[in-house]
Order: sequence, then C-alpha cells, then structure tokens
Amino acid sequence: MRSLRGALCFCTTLSGLLLAAGCGDGGSVGGAGGGAALLADTAVADVTTNQLAVTGLQKTAERRVGSAYEYTYRITLRNTSKGSMTGARAQLSRVPAGTTIVDGSVASAFIAAGASVTPTDTIVLRSGRARTYDSAALGWQTSIDPSWSGIRQGVAPYPVTRIGTNNNSAVGRSVATDAAGNVIVVGSTDGGFANVVNPPLSLGTFVAKYSPSGKLLWGRRLLDQGNPAGMDEGAYGVGVDAAGNIYVTGQTVTALPGELAAGNLDIFIAKFNGNGARLWAHQFGSNQLDSVRGIAVAANGTAVIVGDSVGQLPLQPPPASQDFFIAKYDSAGKRVFLQSIDLGRNDEAGGVALDRAGNIYVAGTTSQQAGDFAGYKAFAAKFNSSGARQWLTLVGETGFPTAHGNAIAVAADGATVYLAGHVYYDFDMGGDPADFLNADGDAFIARFDGAGGTRRWIHNLTSGTLLPNRHFDDEALGVVTNAAGSAVYITGYTPAVLPGQASHGAEDMFVARYGSNGARNWVSQRGSGLPAGAVQNDRAYGIAMDPGGDLFVTGSTIGSFGTAPPNTDRRNWFVLKMKPGDGGLY
Repeated sequence: MRSLRGALCFCTTLSGLLLAAGCGDGGSVGGAGGGAALLADTAVADVTTNQLAVTGLQKTAERRVGSAYEYTYRITLRNTSKGSMTGARAQLSRVPAGTTIVDGSVASAFIAAGASVTPTDTIVLRSGRARTYDSAALGWQTSIDPSWSGIRQGVAPYPVTRIGTNNNSAVGRSVATDAAGNVIVVGSTDGGFANVVNPPLSLGTFVAKYSPSGKLLWGRRLLDQGNPAGMDEGAYGVGVDAAGNIYVTGQTVTALPGELAAGNLDIFIAKFNGNGARLWAHQFGSNQLDSVRGIAVAANGTAVIVGDSVGQLPLQPPPASQDFFIAKYDSAGKRVFLQSIDLGRNDEAGGVALDRAGNIYVAGTTSQQAGDFAGYKAFAAKFNSSGARQWLTLVGETGFPTAHGNAIAVAADGATVYLAGHVYYDFDMGGDPADFLNADGDAFIARFDGAGGTRRWIHNLTSGTLLPNRHFDDEALGVVTNAAGSAVYITGYTPAVLPGQASHGAEDMFVARYGSNGARNWVSQRGSGLPAGAVQNDRAYGIAMDPGGDLFVTGSTIGSFGTAPPNTDRRNWFVLKMKPGDGGLY
C-alpha cells in the first residue's frame, strides 16, 4: 500500500452506552461566556468495604434447565461513603439450601459518593424447585479494588538475542474500557506472555486486559505463529460491547483459522470474550497491501472498521489509486456490508466512531490531485447505519498546505463531532509556516455539527519554535469525548515543548483537554527521558474514557516509562491512567 503518511494513526475507543465509539458516559462540562469549567477530580480516599452495600434485587429472567429452575437477577449497589468508589464488587456468600450459584459476582466500575447503581452485570441462581428470592435470603461479601496507581509498561518478555535493526518490538496502538472499568490494550509485539510460546523475532498482535485497579488479568497473542516476513502485522483498534466482549481489528500476513489469505497484508477482525477466549476471527483483503485504521463497537456488538487499500477488495471496483473502505459486522461475525469509497486520487481513513443511533463517522485524508505535495486535506464524514454518505467536510485551506485526519469522536446523540490530526497551517493565526518545505506541522482539533457537518471551530496545538515561523512536528493521533460532547481530549506526541510544559527527551507523549467551545483547559506532556542512542522516545497512539470519566492512554516508549526495566534499544508499550480535571496521573 502507498501510505499518505509515514505512521499509521487510529481512532480510539470509549466505553459507555456506545462503547468504543467515542461517546462513553463520562462527566460533563459546564460554563458560561468564554471559559469552560473543569471536571472535578475523582475522589477515592476514605472509602472502605463496609460502606458498599447491596440494597436491591430485581428478577430479570426465569427459565427451566432440565428439571431445575434458573433465575437471573440484577442487584443494586449503594455507596454510603463521602467519596466515590472505583472497582466495587459484590460476591454471593450465602444462598438458601437447595440453591446453586451459577454466577454470583457483580462489579461496578464507578459509584459516586452517596449514590446507588444497578449494574448490567447479573447473578444467576439455580434451584430444584420453583421459588422466589429476596435480599434477606442472600448473603454478600463486598470489596473495592485499590485505585490505579502508576504506569503499566509492557509485560511481554523479549527474545534475549535480537538480530537486525527492527525497532518495532512492542507498541500499544489502541485502548478501550468496558462497563466494569476493565482496561483493554492492543498492539503489536515480538515478545509474548506467560501462556504463549512465540517464534523469535516474530511480530504479531497482542491483546491485554487489566482490572480497574491496574492488575494484569491476562494477555494473548492472536496467533501462536507471528510474522515471518517483517511486515507491519498487529492490532490497530479495539472496542468492547455491553456484555464485555472484546473486538480487535488489525493486519496479518498469515491465514487465520478457517480463513484464506488474500494477499500480502490482509485485514482481520476478531472477537474475544471477557476471559480472552477467541470466539471468532475473519479476514479479507486484496492481492495488494491493505491497511486498517480503527474500529468502533456498539453496545449490541455491531462493529465497524475502516482502512484503505491500493488493491481491489471483495466485490468492490478497482481503485484508481488508493481508496478507503468501511466494513460493518454483526456480533456473530457476519459481514453486513463492505464498501470502498473514492474521494480523489489518494484516500486514507484515519479512524471511526458510532453514535447511539448507529450512524458512522469517519476521519481521514484525501488528495484530489496528483503528486505527493498536492494539497492533502483532512476530512470528517458521516454515513448512516446502512453505509450511505450523509455529509463530508474537508479541513485544509486552499493552496499548498496539507492536513491529515487521524481520529474522530462523537457525542452519544450524534450532535457534536470532533476531528483530530496534523496540519501544515496555522488556523489560529491564519497562515502557514513561512518556510513550508522545511517546516513541520501542528496537532489540531476541530468541532463539527453532527447533523450537517458544519465546522464550528478549529485550533492548532503548537510547540515552541526553533526559528521564526518554524513549527516542530506535533501530531494528534487519538481523540475521545464524553457522552454529552461537552469535553474533548486529544493525545499524540511532540518533539519540543507544549505550552506550560517541559521536554523529557526526543519525543514526548501529550494529552490536551478542550471544552465544547474550543477553549483549551490544560495540556499534560510526559516522557521517559532519552536513553543514549535512542531516536524516538515516547508516543501516545490511543485514548479512552472509563464510565467514571477517567482517561487511559496507550502508546510506545524507549526508556523506563513505567515499572518495567529500562529499554534502550527497542520500543515497549505502556498504558497509564489520567485525571480528567487536570491531566494528573493516578
């Protein structure tokens, strides 16, 4: 594939009503005039297990299983403390005689101080006779996971001996959270996990799941065999449905079980249950190089992936140069539709999001002229649930300047859309760098109306300059918003110093928060420092929000960014948790 950019960029995911669609149920922002109020920090101190109580029981299903009766109940949990709780859990410890516990554990990711919640998680009881249960007949043990603290850095062991100069040893590309507050990270690695034996120097897909408190629950490789050809194999997007099932998309050079390889590099989508067991996996592609850029997953398990190809995809017309595609799957893995879309000479998808109604929003880049410097434009586009285009809005002023759309997020009701990316134009100052060919670009964030695609505002995020009118190469690679669309967070990397921050090495990761009116509330720049001989340092690729509104960021580092031993000759992946109010680490 002929890529428009040197690096692959992705939309990230978000849990909540529309999981992995950039519209989870985080906090909201209020404010008047030219400013926006910051989200309050989440308090987790002074909360004890005896302040978590089961206060309600509601039967949701009843059925016969052979000669037995099976009952499904939802329970209500109440936080009686003065602080919010994360990782709350209730476990059945006592049931009436003659009753068997089929599933006796219920978890809630977040409960505000003094609040009650009824999680979608259920308990299941089985009895040899018809009966009714009430709260008094059941006993419970409650627990609260410790709060997440610190940075988690790649858990995969590496081969002792490395051959060649492959520097893509482990990269976290995308992150998602589920309704219980668990955190799922995907990417590529040539290492492995304790339960996996990998071939040396074999680059392949990994999936890792953490508890709300940051404990690694499990890690998986998509296949035991990896990539013998040195191609860019790995996962590039992850999403979660309401039941906690995990959907992963990426690229592979090998045939998945029961599938046929189409060409040099194919697209795959796979579904795992919450315990990491693979439920199904499918792949497709052309006889050329095909790329995938992101995934969005609805609560019911509908999954939409986007990417691009220079080849002819199944049942699609051959592209004139490079087209982007949209593919939709149901929860059972059946492909609902696949369509290639031609906007110009070279088209590339950057990311995808879904609203509550199932409308599809795509970020990307297009060139309608020939040549590498033909004025590439970023775009945001809306398609209905059947794949019919509703609108498309270009970003990038007339003439030479170039813009790339890397990620997209949407409010749950579809009213507010955010696009993030990279641009060679100063939207705030009204011009491009004076020495364009020798200048680098800025990160940008833009807001659009969901109904018709009208752009409401757009802003650069710019680091310091070496020379007058000379920008460093700052880039936004991920974006997430809350359910109301009242706050938006972008993440990416910078090789310089963002406003009010300090440099930690050759490249640092960053997160920035904006209100719905476009006011920037804060920037947080972090890095591991520059080991001797390292060129790239720290990059963030994906960002997600949990049900309590906290942020999770994943990416890659060369150095000691977390608790793992320092890396000085290869990348390692990381995931960290941030406070939405000020960007501070937990």
